[in-house]
Amino acid sequence: MRVCSIIPMGWDLLLSAFQMQFLSSDASDRTIHFEFGLSWQVTSNESLFYYSNGLGPSAFSFPNAVPVFFDEVNLTSFASPELITACGGDPVCLFDGSVTGDIEVATQSMATEQTNSAEVATLDNQPPIINGSDTLYAF
Repeated sequence: MRVCSIIPMGWDLLLSAFQMQFLSSDASDRTIHFEFGLSWQVTSNESLFYYSNGLGPSAFSFPNAVPVFFDEVNLTSFASPELITACGGDPVCLFDGSVTGDIEVATQSMATEQTNSAEVATLDNQPPIINGSDTLYAF
């Protein structure tokens, strides 16, 4: 199975700036980052922002930086016993705590993830919007 990045309809003027890219559905985070994510990096000529003298997109870009990829981290080997206890096995919490070394950041990430999941569940449980006649006919 292959996954394709899609450019929304109506963006035809931008099509020349982007190429269709195909990634395997089981692509690693590293592959997605380097083969797809970095292709969206903005250059000085493409930026729509105003920068102070001497600054531009390159002042905020670190092309040699390599992020910590979630699928490459053994969460429990990097985590302290305190972090493991605070996170209770939550992978988002363990990852953020392992990378930042800050239990408060980790537990806040976990709380945010739990809040988001609860909100998604609530929104998914809303009644459907039905458009049509206001008259109901029973046969």
